[in-house]
Amino acid sequence: LPPITIDEWELQRCNERRTRVEFRVPEDIRTDWVLDAGYSEAQVQEVVDAIDISKKEWRSSIEKSSLHDKVDGVTEGMKRRWARAVGKREKSNILYTKWKCSSEEKRRVWATTPSSSKLVKDDASYRRYRRGTV
Repeated sequence: LPPITIDEWELQRCNERRTRVEFRVPEDIRTDWVLDAGYSEAQVQEVVDAIDISKKEWRSSIEKSSLHDKVDGVTEGMKRRWARAVGKREKSNILYTKWKCSSEEKRRVWATTPSSSKLVKDDASYRRYRRGTV
């Protein structure tokens, strides 16, 4: 037979595509393959039971995880609100406010450098100063 291109081959078999169900090998054939490979029926059953247990644990974990995540979110929010009400915890934006104040202070300090005696007074002139366009 002469060689064909991939495109020609795909066109020839476009009606022959298998479904997911057709790819699945029936259980009795799979079991026969394993028995023919030298495993006993007891060994096969032991593995099947272990797989069933794993599947049940996995499904249980999936069902519980969404509920657990919701409960964690609610309790964490309640803890934060309670701590703020009692005064043990600052508001969540306080760190940002402190950072912003300190960065503005640093800008004022950095504005006066040994290489330049100009004092940068606002953000626009500071940016021009940093770019070297002043």
